[in-house]
Parts: sequence; structure tokens; C-alpha cells
Amino acid sequence: MSRELDGGLIYTDTKGCIGCNNCVRECPEFGANVTIVDEKGDSKIHLDETACILCGVCLEACNRKNRHFKDDCEKLFKDLSAIGGEKEMGEKGRKISLLIAPSFILNYPHEYKHILGYLKGKGINKFYSVSFGADITAWAYLNYIVKNNALGRISQPCPVIVNHIEKYQPELIPNLMPIQSPMMSMAIYLRKYLGVDDDLAFLGPCIAKKMEMKSARGKGLISYNVTYLSLMKHIKQNAVRLHSYLPVDDELEYGMGSLFPTPGGLRENIEFYMGSDALVLQVEGEQLVYEYLKKMRVRRLQTGKAPVLVDLLNCGKGCTYGTATEFNIANNDFVQMEIHKLRKQKQKTFKDENDTVILDPAERFAKLNQRFSHLDIRDFMCSYEGKPVSTREIRPNEIETMYLQLLKASEADRRIDCRSCGYNSCEDMAKAIITGINHKENCVYYVKAKLKGQISYQQSTINYFKELSGLIHLMNIDNIRISLDASIIDERVYDAVIHGEQMHQALNDLQQELQRIIESYDQISSVARTSNILSINAAIEATHLGEQGRGFSLIAEEMRSLAQNVLLIAQQSESNSTSLTKVLKKLVKSITAFTNRIDGIKGSTVEIKSNVGNITSRTNSMVELVEEHDRMEENTI
Repeated sequence: MSRELDGGLIYTDTKGCIGCNNCVRECPEFGANVTIVDEKGDSKIHLDETACILCGVCLEACNRKNRHFKDDCEKLFKDLSAIGGEKEMGEKGRKISLLIAPSFILNYPHEYKHILGYLKGKGINKFYSVSFGADITAWAYLNYIVKNNALGRISQPCPVIVNHIEKYQPELIPNLMPIQSPMMSMAIYLRKYLGVDDDLAFLGPCIAKKMEMKSARGKGLISYNVTYLSLMKHIKQNAVRLHSYLPVDDELEYGMGSLFPTPGGLRENIEFYMGSDALVLQVEGEQLVYEYLKKMRVRRLQTGKAPVLVDLLNCGKGCTYGTATEFNIANNDFVQMEIHKLRKQKQKTFKDENDTVILDPAERFAKLNQRFSHLDIRDFMCSYEGKPVSTREIRPNEIETMYLQLLKASEADRRIDCRSCGYNSCEDMAKAIITGINHKENCVYYVKAKLKGQISYQQSTINYFKELSGLIHLMNIDNIRISLDASIIDERVYDAVIHGEQMHQALNDLQQELQRIIESYDQISSVARTSNILSINAAIEATHLGEQGRGFSLIAEEMRSLAQNVLLIAQQSESNSTSLTKVLKKLVKSITAFTNRIDGIKGSTVEIKSNVGNITSRTNSMVELVEEHDRMEENTI
């Protein structure tokens, strides 16, 4: 279904809307308010002008004053300015005259003539009290009822009631009185019977009058709807000194019609002309009138009889406290006092030609007919147009599915009807979500149930984090132990490195000593060889000496034998030393590799110790974060 949001005579300033649902709660029409979540995730309640009947209840319900209305006040002053005030018209445009609702005098008994003087100064041509139009409407009502035996019809001066019936109960259209409202009766009278050709503006207490002007029964006769609130706001904003303007009164005399806007005013008119036996049912106020209408046909069947008229008004206490008035019954007394004075005054002024107050209702009715004998009732009749709001049928299984989505599993959960969402029942809220004019998050039960689940999950998370914190704490203890073990290993590895280096040095020293021994063996071998050669030479010489050299020869032989033994021993020792040197070299190489590995282990243990330190620091941070998270969750819960 297509919707036109915030484009009508009443609209939402969504910047200040907090989605409190007051407007939804007070609104008599189910689909008029549309709750939408904006890009920031905030609920904003818009007004669908196709579903709104302009009852104005949301203007009062919105404590933040984010519901506003618009009328033609500023347009009127702009057009008056273009016309040129009280100057001659010429080619500048048409003159503008003002129709004044009867309740204006009741709301501003001391200022109204000066207000009219100000408007006269701004360019209004003439002023006409709609009280005269109310007299015509009363005359037409009475004659239609009597001639057609049209009992039980619904009065139609209230355009909000007509809006409701046309949009939501079109089956009641035949029950509407087919007579124009006082405003329209006045406009028709001016055009047809007085020949007034001015553009017409209406000064009244009602926002919805604009819709009546624009409807087919409005005939395009009235161009401006100016409300009391807007006019007085204009006067205050422009610092107008009203008493500096000469007082001006309206143009026509009027009778009982001036009581139309008062509580029970229409009923008083009917009783005044038809007698106190004429039953007029009277229902006023948004909290009662629409419930009354919904049950009207059933009630009629139950009672089996109909009253003369059913007088229904949207506003409690009548049009005097309309949707666009400054005052209400709680902030003033003078309006009620003015109504009382007016009632007494009008009843006393209904006199015959002898200046005697007429008491007989039949005589009063005859005098009223005589007064308007020149009028044709057909000129003041009207018809209505059904324009029902488009809705779709919601199937039971859709409601069941929506209940489950709202986490309402039991029948008790579905009958909570707390009205926090603004609707009268959980079923209405389910229907609103299904039709797209609301959303689940606007249901307090759903949010609480979801929050309860989230709290349970968060509690599980807290328990998990506590367990994790314990494990991290144990891991932290293990890290500390590993760090200590790594320190001990590091110390022992350091000792091993020192011992390895000392062993390496000792082996190098031993290798050097062996090298020196090998070098000594070379010297010994050299000496032994030399001794052997000398002993050989000595033996040869001893042979030459014969017997005398025999002893020398023995000595030389012994020396040679000793030299050979020494040489053999030296050669053997050199061979052994060489082998030992090779073994020592391998040992030095192995110890060097061992020392290098120990150095590597030392580096690894240093790195392990550093890493364990980092791990310990991070686990401490994790423990702190977990503990902080636990505290925050506990505070939240």
C-alpha cells in the first residue's frame, strides 16, 4: 500500500521525534501513524496523510511538540499584501472577505473587534459571521428531518467525523445528514443570494476545514483556511498592537446559530425549535466518538429506535476548543462564561412582532421558516464521497507467525496488552508489524525477552571468560616456571661453555707440547744417526789399529748399537706422537663443535627466556582485560 508520509496538513518534525508512541496511543485510527527506523537506528513516527482524519489528538499528545499543522494564514497575508491593502483593486486581483466562525468571539471576547480592525487594515474587504450560516444549517436540518422523517441521522458540521466515515466507515455515509455545514451554508448564501464575488477566507478553530473546502461539497467557494492559533501567532510574531486599530464588527445579524460551536449547541437548536421531547444524542471527544461510531449500527439494532439526530463532534466541549485553538478547558474559564452569556442572550432575543419572547417551539420554528422563506433548501444540500483507506486482510497464520517472531509463545504472552507500543493490544501490534507500519523493536516484551536472552548469553560469556581467566592464570604460572627453568639452563649452559673453552685451551696447550716433543724426537733421531755414523767410523779405525784398537772397537760397537736403539725408539715415539696429535686434533675439533652448539643453546635459552617474558606480560594483560570485562558485564547486569 502506498503511503504519503508527513505531506498532509498535520505532519511530524522527525528531527525531534524520539519514538515515544504517545501519538500512536492516542490516535483513533489504526494505520495513521507509521513507525520507521532511520539510518541511525532511531524510531521515528511519521503521519500517513491518506489514513489521517485530522483529529489533531497527536498535536496534544506529543509532549515534545514535534507534531505540527499547516493552514493558509501566511498565504492570506501574502495575498493581501499583493493586493495592496485597502487601496483600489484595479488589475491587482480580487478582493478577499472573511468568514468568521462563531467560536472566535467566544475565544477572544475582548480582542476580536480589534483583531478584525487589524485584518481590515491589512486588506480584508468584509467580515461575515458564520453564525448566520449556522442559522441556515439549523433551518435546513429541521425541514429535512420533518419533511423526510429522517430520524437518527448523523450531524455533519464536524469535518473530522465526516473524514472518519468516508475513510473508515463508508457504510455510514447514508446516515450522514445531507446538509452543508454552517461554513459552507454561509459561503453558498453569500455567493448565490447576496452576490458577493470576493475570494472567501475562513477564520476558524479547525485544521480539517481545509479538507472540507477541497472536497466536492466545498464547490471551490472558500480559498483560505486560517486558524485561530496561526492568526494569533502571526499577530504576536509581528508585535501587532491590536488596540491601535479601530474596532470592526461583522456584517450580518444572526440568531441561535451562534450556539453551534458550544457544547450541545446543535442539540439546543433542535430542542429550541422542536421542543424538549426531541431526543438528540450527543457524543464528543476523540476518546468516545469513534468507539461510538464503530458500535453505532449494532446499538441501533439493539435499541430498535432512533433519535431525532446524532450530534457527533471530534473535539471535547465542541468547536470552541477546536484542534487549532489557543485555549482548552483546563487553562481558562472565560470561554465557558462567554458561552453562558451568549446562550441567555440569544434565547431572550427570539421575539415576535410585539417584542414578546416566543416560548412555544412550534412558533419559533414557524418564525425561522418565515425568516428563510426566500431560500431553497436544495442549494444547501450536499453528498459525500467514500474514499476508504486501503487495507489488506491479515490471515490468522500470519499473526501466529508474527507472535513467534515477537517471542510470544504462550497465550499469556500474547495477552499482555501493555500498550507501550501505542496499540491497544498485542494483536494490534502484530498486525501493525505485518502491514509495515511498525517494527518488532518497538515491542517492549520482545526487547525484554531478547535482552533476557542476551543477558543469559552474556552470563555464559562471563563464566567462559572466568574459566579462561583461570586457565590463563595457570598458563602464566607455567610461563613463570619455564622462565625460571630457562634461567637455570642458561646458567648451566654458560658454565658448560666456560668449561668447554677451558678444555679447548688445555687441548691446544697439549697439542703444542706434543709438537715440541715431536720436534725433540727429530733432534734425538738426528743425534742417534750421527752417533751411529761416528760409531761406524770408530769401528773402522779400531780395525786399522789391530789389537790395540780392539777395546775401542767394542766401545764403538756399543755406541752404534745404542744409537740404533735410540733411533728406533725415537722413530717409534714420533709415530705414536703423530697418531696422538691426530687424535688430539679430532678431539679439539669435536670440542670446538660442542662449544659452538653450547653457544647456540645459550642463545636459544636467552630467546626462550625473552619470549616467555613477553608471553607472561601478554597473559597478564589478557587477565586484566578479562577481569575488566567481567566487572563491566556485572555492572551492566
